[in-house]
Amino acid sequence: MQPLNAPERKKAFFNFLLFFVITVAVILVTVYFSMQVPLKDNDKLIKETALANNEKLFMQEFEGKMQETTNLVESITKVENVFKIGKDLDNHFKDMNNMISETVWSKDICNKIIDNLISLRSAKDQLRNVNNSVIELEKKDNKIKELDAESTKWRDLYIQAVGKK
Repeated sequence: MQPLNAPERKKAFFNFLLFFVITVAVILVTVYFSMQVPLKDNDKLIKETALANNEKLFMQEFEGKMQETTNLVESITKVENVFKIGKDLDNHFKDMNNMISETVWSKDICNKIIDNLISLRSAKDQLRNVNNSVIELEKKDNKIKELDAESTKWRDLYIQAVGKK
């Protein structure tokens, strides 16, 4: 016994099957993309975390080198062998510049730090020169006073010698 509406039933079944497949496909595509986006975001976040950790390590190394350089700059006015310190400072500045080329995020800040350290070095050199000039002037003043005192002594002796004749 065949139903009278068999063609309509087949048509309705195929429509149901078509919409069911479309619905399942939409759900599967949604699930697939909702899984892919977080995975890509996770990969991106892992890379950014690695970059941030590298930047942190770089900044720690740079800070250590900066502290060494600052200590050398501070010692310019206290040490006699300025040429050795100047050579060491040049090497430190060169090392710091070489370190900067490896990083991207803090390049401007690091360059400004190096420029400020170079300016500080120049100021310390000028201060040392001024201090040396002051010391030299004090030595010359003392020598002038000694010579003036000796001149006075010899003049007094001359006056006594001439006055006795």
